[in-house]
Amino acid sequence: MLYTSEDDMTHVDPSQLVVGAPVVTSDATVTVDASVTNPVDPGDHVFQLIVVDEKGVESTPVEQRVTISPDDRKPQAVLTAMPPEVAFGQPFTLDGTESTPVPGHQITSYKWIMMT
Repeated sequence: MLYTSEDDMTHVDPSQLVVGAPVVTSDATVTVDASVTNPVDPGDHVFQLIVVDEKGVESTPVEQRVTISPDDRKPQAVLTAMPPEVAFGQPFTLDGTESTPVPGHQITSYKWIMMT
C-alpha cells in the first residue's frame, strides 16, 4: 500500500506497522503517531529502509533499531484524613478523591490498608 501526504512527511498509525509488511511512501520521512492510547509495544524494534528509483531499482537495505521503553508511569495516590485527629470512639473519614490516574487511564479501585 502506498501512503502519501501533503507536508513531505507521512504519518503512520501504529496499527499499520506489521512485522515483515512494508509501508511504502513517497516521502523521505515517516512519523509513527504512537500515543498512550495507541502505542507501539515496548521493546526493541528494528526498522528497515529500502529506497527505489524511478526505474524500480532498489537500494541495499539499511536498518535502525528503535527501543520503546515500558510504560512505568503510575497513578498518584493522595490520602487525607478528616479530621486528622479523632477522639476515642469517634468516626473519621479517609479521602482519596484527590488521587489522579495516568493520563489516558482511569482509577478503578482504591485499596485501604491500616499499617499500624
